[in-house]
Amino acid sequence: MMSMQLIAEPLVEPVTLDEAKLFLRIDTLDDDALLANLIMASRRVIELTTRTCLLQQTWRFGVDRWPSNTLLRLPLAPLQSVSSVTVMDARGNRLAQNVLDFLANPTSVPPTVMAKTVPPVSAAREGGIQVDAVLGYGSTAALVPQPLRMAVLMVLAQYYETRGQGDGTLPAAVRTLIAPFTRRAL
Repeated sequence: MMSMQLIAEPLVEPVTLDEAKLFLRIDTLDDDALLANLIMASRRVIELTTRTCLLQQTWRFGVDRWPSNTLLRLPLAPLQSVSSVTVMDARGNRLAQNVLDFLANPTSVPPTVMAKTVPPVSAAREGGIQVDAVLGYGSTAALVPQPLRMAVLMVLAQYYETRGQGDGTLPAAVRTLIAPFTRRAL
């Protein structure tokens, strides 16, 4: 079993407040705070549905033991880099591993991290091995594929118009836009 924890949120959103207001045809400042929150919520819905990180963010993945085939499959994409690997010893101390002993393959589906030599072993029972990875298309909205940015805007419009009264399903047009980017759970 793998645990996941968001360590660092994206510094920007895939669409700006001005882009959202233009899309929604809003020309007042009255709902700016609400719209900012809805942009973030809409991004998260798209990320959760596709299992794709739109913007650069850091996640921690915890496993009990390294897979026997030496390939750790990550449940999110796209993988930019592995920033750290730690292993818990018998006393509960986290021991940093040399990140150069691991090979990240961002182009595999799903992205993988391979131990180049003997895979690490932890004395802990649960989550003794932690891999911190940077994921996302990049650090700016311009690097996010346009269909995903449009999907964020469309979810935003649904949330704004229904103000929480919707049924929680994504509109068909959104499902069509995100289909090429959607990854199934491992």
